[in-house]
Amino acid sequence: MPGYKLISISGLSPEKVFLALVLFFGVLWTFIVPPFQAPDEVAHIRRAAALSEGLFYPVVRGGVRGNETPAFVYELAQRFGSDAIRFKPHEKQDISAVISSAGIKDYDLRFTPYKEFWAPYPPSLFIPQIFAYSLSRMAGLPAILCIWLMRLFNLFLWTALVYFSIKLSPVAKWGMVVLALLPMGVFEAASAAVDPSVNGTAFLYTALVFRYAFAEKPERIPAWTVLLLFLLPFFFCVGKVVYLPLTLLPLTIPRKCFEGGGKKYAFVATSLTLCALATYLWQASIAPFLLWDGPGEKFGNLLAHPVKWLYYGLYCFRTQGMYSQLYVPGVLGWDDTALGRAPRYISLFLIFAAFITGAGGKRAYISLWQKVFIFSLFGACTLLLLFALTSPETGNGLQGRYFIPLGPILFSLLYSRRINAMMTSNKGKNLLVYRRAAVSFSMMAVLIIATWKIIARYYVISA
Repeated sequence: MPGYKLISISGLSPEKVFLALVLFFGVLWTFIVPPFQAPDEVAHIRRAAALSEGLFYPVVRGGVRGNETPAFVYELAQRFGSDAIRFKPHEKQDISAVISSAGIKDYDLRFTPYKEFWAPYPPSLFIPQIFAYSLSRMAGLPAILCIWLMRLFNLFLWTALVYFSIKLSPVAKWGMVVLALLPMGVFEAASAAVDPSVNGTAFLYTALVFRYAFAEKPERIPAWTVLLLFLLPFFFCVGKVVYLPLTLLPLTIPRKCFEGGGKKYAFVATSLTLCALATYLWQASIAPFLLWDGPGEKFGNLLAHPVKWLYYGLYCFRTQGMYSQLYVPGVLGWDDTALGRAPRYISLFLIFAAFITGAGGKRAYISLWQKVFIFSLFGACTLLLLFALTSPETGNGLQGRYFIPLGPILFSLLYSRRINAMMTSNKGKNLLVYRRAAVSFSMMAVLIIATWKIIARYYVISA
């Protein structure tokens, strides 16, 4: 019957489906994932607390360098220490520890002798956490509520950024929905780390570029969009320099959108130069506090032993790079909680299918040179990831979560104008309805499986 078309799912827009699923599962995961179980979450909480107190760098007390940390972090670490559970699937979280932690409210700072500079990212990436911490301290909330509030503020910011990314993108809206709803992406978004800010701003930046780069008819970019394209890279590039090549993405936008090639190239050159300068200044300011090699030292080692680095980089990419990238849908926590093959294969199939079938309702055009250029940017970012995150000495390698900001540009290469035209024709409209249903219900199933895996991983389930 016409009145019962797939429960009216044909009326659901991609951004609304994303919003409904991410708010339900994201908020749920905010509370059921034990504190400090997201990658580096404890370090980011310490850093956010220090920034809230106006401490941008480690301090010196009695001639000893160290960090200032809220007392509640030490108390919660005894109950939820990440090392007690991390990489130990047989270890579970005692639910009584969560309940009893409600009495911990000590926000006083404690000096810790220097071991490392915790989460040395610029303060701009900690805005949600700083606001949540300050509000919690003023209200005298229990520490566990402070952490949950940090996670929620992070989740809401990321949700807003991705929502508008999907709404603005002219290509593969459903593909971006699948990318955003991958379990690892949602898991990170519901944490107190800086990754949601990085991933969300990268998504929005990419969507804004795509909106004008792939439009069937070029249109002038309004001033507010130019301002956003200029500001957004300062969030995801200064904190993580590996994404700096993305500042060249606006080169794919036609000259007419900038009212001339001169303005276009001037904008891209200015954006790249200022982002690179800001990144250099930030790295220079934190270099005296780092106990590991900074970009300068790594580059020097690379020049001194190029063959050694090349061999290790290729080995790492072969054993970890593409495997980790494809494994993004199927791993959570500290990359120690596998979801199984079914969620991974379902997610990967939906990504390819959604990007290949296009926007579904809006025509776009991606030329061959644009695809080649976009692929070169992805390759440049991948090489920087190999350079920054691998080392013959430490053995550190790639993790799939580092590719999340690059997902939209990589999979946009699958877009086919011919297939999209077929999908937007009268004959293809029914296929669009089925695609909406397939993506919506399949990703819901994947997130339900992920929720069960999280509960089984961290808590004892009695029959």
